[in-house]
Amino acid sequence: MERYQIPLILFVLLALTSSLANASCEISFNESSKIYTFECEKRLHHFQISSGTNLTRTYEKMKEVYLKNSKNKEADEKYLKELFFTHLESEFRFEYPGDEELIENLISDLGKINDEFLTGPDCLEDFEKYDLEMTPFVDLNLKDIPKETLVREFSDAKMREDGFFNLGKLQEVSINLRTDNDNFLHGGGIILANRDKNSPKVWWEGDDRGYTFGESLELKFNFEEGSVKGRQYTEGYSSLASVIKDVEVCNKGKCKTVPTIFKRDEENKRYQTFMTIDGLEIELRKNHINGDVYVKMGGSIERLTDTNKGLAQVLQTAWHKVNEERIIQYHNLDHMEDRYRMQVNSGLGIAKEKNIQNWLSVRGAIEGNTQVSTDGLKNSYVGIRAEVGIDSGTFLRPHEKQVPVLEAKMYMDAKKYGDGESAYVQAGVTLYGNVYSDRDGNIVSLFAGAEKWDTPSSRLYGGAEILERHRADLNHIVGVQFRRKF
Repeated sequence: MERYQIPLILFVLLALTSSLANASCEISFNESSKIYTFECEKRLHHFQISSGTNLTRTYEKMKEVYLKNSKNKEADEKYLKELFFTHLESEFRFEYPGDEELIENLISDLGKINDEFLTGPDCLEDFEKYDLEMTPFVDLNLKDIPKETLVREFSDAKMREDGFFNLGKLQEVSINLRTDNDNFLHGGGIILANRDKNSPKVWWEGDDRGYTFGESLELKFNFEEGSVKGRQYTEGYSSLASVIKDVEVCNKGKCKTVPTIFKRDEENKRYQTFMTIDGLEIELRKNHINGDVYVKMGGSIERLTDTNKGLAQVLQTAWHKVNEERIIQYHNLDHMEDRYRMQVNSGLGIAKEKNIQNWLSVRGAIEGNTQVSTDGLKNSYVGIRAEVGIDSGTFLRPHEKQVPVLEAKMYMDAKKYGDGESAYVQAGVTLYGNVYSDRDGNIVSLFAGAEKWDTPSSRLYGGAEILERHRADLNHIVGVQFRRKF
């Protein structure tokens, strides 16, 4: 079957008119390295086309960059498709081009041809017997386009169209492990300050009052049009306590029993009450409901306990035992019955993103949210959340890296609970440092930050005492994040 060749001059002419097609982007192509370079808004984007390239994904990324600030998306998309497919036809005729309509046609064609016919030596000469309308410029050489490949690419195209809950194609999976403590460096600040457990506290040190320790493990799937998130978490709240014991007192041979307050037990451990909230949460978010507007919904189930089976209490106790000479030891008292509660929550917000310079990108979101709980009005609320994030773009980033080196996130939550008395405020900042990334989309980040909590539970377990002493009582965060981009 004779192969139809499009003159290379057509590709050159298309490339020369790129600046006319989209004034905010210029496209160039390096013939030797097979790399497209898009210069859009003073930022460079490189796309390499080779025999091992996933052309569908590459074209979608090129389109995303090229049309981001386009003023005539329909015309610019038509131009980009002509440029890209003309190049494919002239240089990569036997590679899968990546057009969704083309996939559908090819799958339909293959479905009409049985396996015996396809494996025959003269199959291409007998197409007229089947009266098929074959897609132009495509040579169905099965050695170059296996049926399995076409089915896989067709599935990817359908995922982009329908997706998971209509969220589109999967773009990223992330795992986030976070721990937090009211002591700086989870108690390491005591060692840095060269103080023992009986020394006066410095202002930035915590004191195991109110919200004192937490951990969460989050798994998140980011799609083109939203995300699905699952999270396991534990929160620990504690407060100093004392017990009353009868002590026999004797004077001149006369003895009597006197109730006496004890703040420590026989092993010199300090008495305290400790409550753990262990929870499981799931959240579904749908983006672009109307422009930049998004909606999300989710739910959680929690267990509230004071036993040593609560994860926060187990971890806190184990951590304090690491250095018994320097860190105070506690005796946790039974003070409550275990109970369970469930929550359903939803949110409606708007998110924006802007590239200020090639070294600075800014993101922002504001969201209204609400929750209904089986725990009644004291755990049901309406609230608002604001968040601002920035990253360093290409600043300090090696050319081969695909993600910013530094990121920061600042946020504030405010909630009003149904009982009319409890308010909730959470404000904080988190810094991310991307310590590893590769061309396959694997990213490892370390992060640290600080938060200020003022919640119903933190008030119950020590809030009044903290306010009286005018302490900052910041919550210090450390964690690691793994991401896989597709």
